[in-house]
Amino acid sequence: MIGNEFTDAWDGREHELAADHGALAHMRAAIADGDYRLAPVNAGLGLGDVVAVEPAAAVIARLCEEAWDALMR
Repeated sequence: MIGNEFTDAWDGREHELAADHGALAHMRAAIADGDYRLAPVNAGLGLGDVVAVEPAAAVIARLCEEAWDALMR
């Protein structure tokens, strides 16, 4: 899970969250509204493989170059 205001408030206190109906309603509203400051954000196992943040143009250029190299083999 990616850290945000939600994890800051509830990490390690999941049993309290489950019993707090007001907080659960607030969390559900944040999810429905797409407010990911307050909604839990599950990132999955692949997030651990991210080693760099690059501009989209650099990623596309690299993909094109790799595709060209593969086609030329």
